[in-house]
Amino acid sequence: MEDVYEDVQTLNVPFNNIRVELPSAELLIISKLFATQQTTKDTEDVLNSGILDHADINKLKMLYTEYLGYTILPERRYNSLDDLLSDWEKHKKKGR
Repeated sequence: MEDVYEDVQTLNVPFNNIRVELPSAELLIISKLFATQQTTKDTEDVLNSGILDHADINKLKMLYTEYLGYTILPERRYNSLDDLLSDWEKHKKKGR
């Protein structure tokens, strides 16, 4: 869990008792890939948001591999990073 806190950005907001932190692009993408509902909507959200353009793909691959180790039946993951990256390349070629 400590690693997660290294990848957040703290927003400078005028609150005295609240600290607002945003996860990295990579962590947001991972959360969509490992979403419980496992629908194509999750990958569509990632593709349509443009967030992959701001992600470190090597870091994303490392996180994905790490998170797969925590899943039961990882070979049945509906939202595959390889499929997402392939779709992203096609999406970029189309010009969005």
